[in-house]
Amino acid sequence: MSDTSTAKFKVVVLDDFEAMARSVPAYEKLKARADVTILRERLDTPKKIAQKLGGADGILLMRERTYFNEKELSVLPNLKFISQTGRTSRHIDLAFATRRGIAVAGTAADNGTSTKELTIGLILALMRKISQVDRRMREESWPPVAGQLLEGKTVGVLGFGRIGKEVAGIMKVFNTRVLAYSRTLTNEQAGEVVTGRALHRLHQVVHERPAREAPPINLGARKKRRTANRPRSRTIHRGVPGYLRPVFRCAAFADR
Repeated sequence: MSDTSTAKFKVVVLDDFEAMARSVPAYEKLKARADVTILRERLDTPKKIAQKLGGADGILLMRERTYFNEKELSVLPNLKFISQTGRTSRHIDLAFATRRGIAVAGTAADNGTSTKELTIGLILALMRKISQVDRRMREESWPPVAGQLLEGKTVGVLGFGRIGKEVAGIMKVFNTRVLAYSRTLTNEQAGEVVTGRALHRLHQVVHERPAREAPPINLGARKKRRTANRPRSRTIHRGVPGYLRPVFRCAAFADR
């Protein structure tokens, strides 16, 4: 009979698409105490989850990229612990995990700096057509591609939480007019940050302006049941004349 008392705790790190896990200082400490496996491929079915995680004692989740509902958790008989980067847990069936005796923990939420910086970068890249110019300069001496100034444009912020407010504040530095949308936002609250007004319907940003005045729009709202299936939300997701399609969760739409 084998001695299981000295067997290392088996840990699997999921969805490390960017290969960041090994660069975290705590990784070496974890590796010294546990048998660690890092997965970079997506496990999108219970069968794949059972095959890759069947012997895992603990799993470390990168954000909410893989869902663990009752069906997925039921095929992991050895699972004792789930650690989640960030505080989001909507992708985990916490009630079922509790009944199974699986402990679930999360790390401290980040301050949104990376999301905010990338959002600003995307808006600037779209307005100044940085990616197109970069590609064209590798093919010809001087590409005739003209970008647009951000100054004087109207920026719509959809989802006016902490990050949305910070993005709005930065956009004001570029001398833009900022409009904001949130389900509960009032004109008084919006007036503290934005230069325009609170918008109570998404189509006020998208449809009530001519295409030549189409504003860059920052999407800062999570995809939820109450927003994902609304016709006006689907319209924004598809894109409308005068706008680019979304390219990120906090995406930017700009004039064509």
